[in-house]
Amino acid sequence: MLELVKPPLFEFGPLCFGCKHFRPRKLSCPAFPDGIPHEVLEGFLPHVEVLPEQQGQYVFEPAAEVPEVVRRARERRRFPKEWIEKWITYRGKRIPILKKEYRDKWRKTSEAIFHALVLGSTVVGVGSAYHILCRREADRLSRLLTEKGAVWVLPSDPLWAKVVHAVKGTKSPNPFLNWLHQHTGKYLGLKGGLALPQVRRTRVALATLESRFPGLLRDVRFVNYKMPRIPLIGGLTASDALKTEAGRLAANDRFWETYEKTLLSRVTKAGIDKDEAEMLIVGAGSTHRLQLLELGKESLKIGNSLFVAFPSSRVLGSVYPSKRYVYHEFGHVLQAKRDNLEKFITEAYTPYVARVLTPVARMSERLTTFEMEGFRDLFRTVVKAYKDSREARRNLLTVYSMTNPVEGYAEAFSFYIHKPKYLRERWPEAFHFFRNLEREWAK
Repeated sequence: MLELVKPPLFEFGPLCFGCKHFRPRKLSCPAFPDGIPHEVLEGFLPHVEVLPEQQGQYVFEPAAEVPEVVRRARERRRFPKEWIEKWITYRGKRIPILKKEYRDKWRKTSEAIFHALVLGSTVVGVGSAYHILCRREADRLSRLLTEKGAVWVLPSDPLWAKVVHAVKGTKSPNPFLNWLHQHTGKYLGLKGGLALPQVRRTRVALATLESRFPGLLRDVRFVNYKMPRIPLIGGLTASDALKTEAGRLAANDRFWETYEKTLLSRVTKAGIDKDEAEMLIVGAGSTHRLQLLELGKESLKIGNSLFVAFPSSRVLGSVYPSKRYVYHEFGHVLQAKRDNLEKFITEAYTPYVARVLTPVARMSERLTTFEMEGFRDLFRTVVKAYKDSREARRNLLTVYSMTNPVEGYAEAFSFYIHKPKYLRERWPEAFHFFRNLEREWAK
């Protein structure tokens, strides 16, 4: 009979902990390419013999002991030097004592993240491994946020309550939209259920942003709320500075006249009939202006506070937020801190919109020609229209980027961080705009 060898840390973590094959950062093992079974990961089944679903002859093999010098160095890297007041030894372990100003902020943020995790606050019936991993990831993200001057708050935060009240109070002539805003506002005040991959993915995305744009995370408040049953918004960046800039720009008549004239000039140079192009461009310009006007209509009354919020649920907990989603929301943060929307529209957004609208105007013009010529040219005209629509899709970064300049700014920034080559192919003006901005930021 095979004698089961009890791996180290059996009482405190998964049986894979302490095995030299286990990769703790990715929660993976070469024995299980499709994922470690939860029976093994949560400590119910000792991984000391080859299991039916595993590949290869991997079994539990204790990892080499970490030298004392290396262990102490790892402990010290857990917190920055300026956080630590002194070190003490308790039961043979070196424990850092943090300074009060860092300790309070770090613990509050860590607890908020931990309690936002699915079953994070009620871990009865959950494997001890999951409890340890949740706590570890909460501590890591908390350290990053505290070190960079950001904080994670629960939906019960008083300032966030003002944002929730503003969403609930949004009025429109459509009664269904009023109900939808009330519905969304109700869920904005409820705590979401974060999944472990969510926290890890968010930490990696934020670390990338901070390495490219140092100081971007400072004074940002993160909120995770429950995903509404009928989702109206996938995320939210709440900032009075952003709303003020949008309202100021929307009220500038001369700017929008120049915007529409420039668009018309670019589209007509491509050979489009002026009357046909003018109808399309006036409609696009009016839509962009009205959306900015709506965005800057009322203040949130949160002062200089910046909120970045995203929803989660048990069903989609591991989906939101993706890395590009985090980058998109921080595009709004960058705009709120930099106040350069007008420059972005002039240098990058106008040529992009003209490039996207040109094939659309050409398609509209050909369909008008078809109506005059009759049924005979139907097939040829439709084929040309589809050809032009594909051309429009080739020029388009995302459909959402055409909503208004604010969303175009955020979409372009997300691709600049996530897929810069793709942005350079589809929207070179935005790529050069953010590259110059990154160089200025580093100075």
